[in-house]
Formats: sequence, C-alpha cells, structure tokens
Amino acid sequence: MGLKLAAVISPPRCGSMWLYNAIRLTLQSAGFVTKPDEITVSVNDLSKVVRDALNETSPAVVYTIKSHDVLGVQGEGVFGATVMRDPRDMIASYRAFMGDDAQEFDVCVQLGHFIRIYDQLEELWGDALFTARYGDIVERP
Repeated sequence: MGLKLAAVISPPRCGSMWLYNAIRLTLQSAGFVTKPDEITVSVNDLSKVVRDALNETSPAVVYTIKSHDVLGVQGEGVFGATVMRDPRDMIASYRAFMGDDAQEFDVCVQLGHFIRIYDQLEELWGDALFTARYGDIVERP
C-alpha cells in the first residue's frame, strides 16, 4: 500500500502551515494529486478527509491535512509530521498574531496546551512522526 494521507499535526504558531505547504508541493512535484484542494479546518471535515483518504483506491492521490488537535491516525499509508518550536516562542507569536484580542489570553493555560500537544504526539506517534525544527524552517527552508 502506498501513501494515502499526509497529516501535519502541531500546536498553532509553530510553522505547521509552512510544513503543510512544503509536503503538498513535494508530493505534487513527484507526480501525485493532492486532495482536498483547500485546507480543512473543522473536526467533522477532518474526519471526512481521513475517511476519504483511507478509502482512496488510486495510488496517484494523496490526501493532506493540517490539525492543531492530536489525531491518532497512524498506520500503513499514513505519514505524520510536526514542527518542533519552543512553546515560549509560540506564545509570543500567538500574542503578536492575535493583537488586541490577546488581552484575555491566559499564557499559562495556553503554554500547557502547547506542551500537552507535543506530549500526546510523542505518546501516540513516537518515532513514526517526522519532526521538523522551526529553526531549520527559518534558517534553511
């Protein structure tokens, strides 16, 4: 069985969009058709894309998703990836991104959430997860 699904799973503000786009472009340059055409956001839509990917019969089609929630979708035909970034940097990036809306932002709660995502990824995916480093994305894209 070939690749059916490429899943980028990470906390927000760590470079996951860059990795998602890099994976899609790499697959396309290798001759694969990537689906869906637009990024999937809601949990229901993500579930549908995963189902569609696992039911896909064409070896030329690979589905790609990006999620800030940990998905336990490992297995044959599934490639998982994340970006490792210092959670303190993600907090600073998130606050700058949110601007005035960050006034009600609880740093401790969000920091714990970011770290918990990395812990869950390690627990569920272990060595099966490709990990890019944020510094490498910035310094050597």
